[in-house]
Amino acid sequence: MSVIVGVSAKGAPGVSLGIWSMLPSWPRPVIGLEADPSGGSWALTHGLSWDPGLSDLAAEQSPIAAETIGRCSISLTSSIRVVCAPKEPLLVRRSLEWLDDRLAAWPEDLDVLVDAGRCDGSHPMLSRADAVIVWCRTDPQGLGATAALLGCLDRVVRPGVSVRIVTVGNHPYSPSESVEALVELAGPRLPVVHGAALPFEPRLADTLTSGGRKSARLATACFGPIAAEVAASTAHRTAASDPTLVSVSLGSRRLAS
Repeated sequence: MSVIVGVSAKGAPGVSLGIWSMLPSWPRPVIGLEADPSGGSWALTHGLSWDPGLSDLAAEQSPIAAETIGRCSISLTSSIRVVCAPKEPLLVRRSLEWLDDRLAAWPEDLDVLVDAGRCDGSHPMLSRADAVIVWCRTDPQGLGATAALLGCLDRVVRPGVSVRIVTVGNHPYSPSESVEALVELAGPRLPVVHGAALPFEPRLADTLTSGGRKSARLATACFGPIAAEVAASTAHRTAASDPTLVSVSLGSRRLAS
């Protein structure tokens, strides 16, 4: 089992949509776990239900086995299941508290992609992460918030767990400039690398959530490479020391095609 946690600092969009869009490209059986303390959005966005969902999984008294996950999740394909969170923030936070103690018993043959939403470093899933993916805006406010988040991650993630940065936008700083600054600020204890570069394009989000073939193709183009890289790097519960940069270029012409 590998636990991949997606988070963002204040002002950075896209973590919920990004984790969702990585699921079809994941090369092993996987479950998408919506665990955003501000409340769930997957059920409403994708026409699903939060019953069964995160609250049901947390309420289970027995260790989390395959049968438990089957009762408390929704099947998308033969190898992809999702657990949607309730929209009420209080219910999500309580569910995460109840669930935390039993995550160690998660089935070994099932990877977990966690949507932890906007984060201050206190999310309970971070201490169990085999990889962390951080969404970051490339402006001063976004970089400042991300630098503060990296400082928190340095204290809570396990040694050797690397952090992939997904940059959103290219103004006023380029993705490479942004990541270079974050690497310097993070220091040597927390390996920070560039995972992917995405444009800040509202139509991108609209297309990804629209469903159908076009949405699926776009999700694969945006998040397929980083999903494959992170999956390979965590195959044996180890973080890669030199992940490759995955750069995605999506102009308005391609979005409109």
